[in-house]
Amino acid sequence: MKYQGGKKMLGKHISGVMKKIVDSADVDGYLEPFCGGLGVLVRMTDTFNCTASDYHPDLIQLCKEVQEDKFIIHHPDFMKVF
Repeated sequence: MKYQGGKKMLGKHISGVMKKIVDSADVDGYLEPFCGGLGVLVRMTDTFNCTASDYHPDLIQLCKEVQEDKFIIHHPDFMKVF
């Protein structure tokens, strides 16, 4: 997968949306899967227990499935977020 980057520019927006739709009492924390400049994570630490990691087996599998056009979303409420 090519490096997409750019979360620094969108970090304020992304973190705002996440804080709006995710109740911190309902999750264990926030995992920043693609560290880079930590554009989202630095704005999440006031609300969530945050972890930064560039290695995550599930995300590697997700990237492979997307590349191979095998990724399917099965959750009925997925598009309601957008």
